[in-house]
Amino acid sequence: MKSKTLKRSLAAIAASICIAGMFSGCGSPKTQVGYIKPERVMKEAAQITAIMDEGNARLKEGQQKFMELENNRAQLGEEEYARQGQALQQELSGINQEYTEKVRTALDGVLAEISKAKKLDVVVASDAQARLIMWGGVDITDEVIGKLQNK
Repeated sequence: MKSKTLKRSLAAIAASICIAGMFSGCGSPKTQVGYIKPERVMKEAAQITAIMDEGNARLKEGQQKFMELENNRAQLGEEEYARQGQALQQELSGINQEYTEKVRTALDGVLAEISKAKKLDVVVASDAQARLIMWGGVDITDEVIGKLQNK
């Protein structure tokens, strides 16, 4: 009987140690979290605004083509109008995707550089509407903007 009680006690102690280890992170250091305010980066970072201005200019050209197509609708006929309209929509979508990727690539490079230098485990976007970081964390917004100004 004593061995059964002893086994149960040892099992309970082992379970307690495992649970305590899970909650303490098994002795690992704290996770370092950085965050940026994306609305500021999009407005203040010269490299990002240059990319966005270029993309917006190309989108504006595409919209002008669409207006010309609309003006020539009666002359083209419905089938040709629909075909050209769909081609223009695909072109505009491609332009949007291209410049979104350019912004993402520029931002990812800078974030990787800063997070490595500051030894951050994760960087998240935090804005006024969806506050992911309530307290703690390292605000790297100014550094991100600074590095995107100099590139």
